[in-house]
Amino acid sequence: MVQMTAEIADGMAYLNAKKFVHRDLAARNCMVAQDFTVKIGDFGMTRDIYETDYYRKGGKGLLPVRWMAPESLKDGVFTAHSDCW
Repeated sequence: MVQMTAEIADGMAYLNAKKFVHRDLAARNCMVAQDFTVKIGDFGMTRDIYETDYYRKGGKGLLPVRWMAPESLKDGVFTAHSDCW
């Protein structure tokens, strides 16, 4: 279980290094292979954060509110920190 958690953290660190926020990290979006290797999937809500290190949600799109960080719910701001909420 610790190894699986470390692989998810590595995947999220990779996204952050490439200046992306996933915005929907949840167990349902973590795929486990037969050898228990974990890969992050479902990049449909992923956004780039090249210039500001955050993404501000505009408009009225659907969001996974049950798993969102409080600052994302309140302000519509998504960062690497809110991805790890």
